[in-house]
Amino acid sequence: LYSYEANPYLISGALLLIATSSILLGFCIKIPGFRQFGLVLALFGAIKLVIADSTYNNKLIQAVSFLLCGILCFIISLVY
Repeated sequence: LYSYEANPYLISGALLLIATSSILLGFCIKIPGFRQFGLVLALFGAIKLVIADSTYNNKLIQAVSFLLCGILCFIISLVY
């Protein structure tokens, strides 16, 4: 997504969405590797969102992306 000059918040959201779906898939087909991959991906997505994406100037997009990624992290915690 970087090569298409996508918004960095969109990349972080996509990481957390892929992490959430891989965790759900891991529970559905009972493969712990998918769940562990999803947890690690969620960790990297959250760290990227907090460290790298907080340097941009648009505060409204930053607040909305924090909210949406927080909701995705909350869904992950509910699944576990």
